[in-house]
Amino acid sequence: MGTGAVPDAAAVGDSHAALLRDVMDRIGDKWSVTVICRLDAGPLRFNALKRATDGITQRMLSATVRRLERDGLISRTVEPTTPPRVEYALTARGRSLHGVLAGLVDWTERNLDDIRRDRAAYDEAGSRARSSAGSSPGGAAASWPRPSSASSPRPSAARPASTAAPPNPPTPASGSNARCGASAPTTSTCTTSTGPAPRCPST
Repeated sequence: MGTGAVPDAAAVGDSHAALLRDVMDRIGDKWSVTVICRLDAGPLRFNALKRATDGITQRMLSATVRRLERDGLISRTVEPTTPPRVEYALTARGRSLHGVLAGLVDWTERNLDDIRRDRAAYDEAGSRARSSAGSSPGGAAASWPRPSSASSPRPSAARPASTAAPPNPPTPASGSNARCGASAPTTSTCTTSTGPAPRCPST
């Protein structure tokens, strides 16, 4: 009995899942689908297949037929002519896949108008929602006016303590012992040592 290592179940599962994703990517690729559909009518040479596959470049077509040939979906036949003649045709597996794709195309044709209408309704609803959000006060597009420099009060700088000198003391009146305030009102009287004196002149 052999003693070979038993493959890990998780590794086998991961490999199967990876292959499944790769094949699904091939089936879902638009150029692969188009080439399979074009070859359903019969074998085609490379240039004829390129003309039938509108929009595909020569480099993309070369890569697409190589992948399809590797998966066994199409065959490549080279005839020994000058120059060599290369034809591509669907294999039995490719024809079975074409039957599935034809059903998918039919489903798309039946639902195309409804899909177009639903897309338009969805896009219109999204546009209205964005417009409503932009015009609302809390929306992303709302902007609040900033006060101008002319209307916004500026903070006043702190003023230093006053260092002005105190007022000068009153100057004695000329010719008497009276003392009068420098800013005394015009009705104030001066007092002398000998009695009331005449009113002080207005300052």
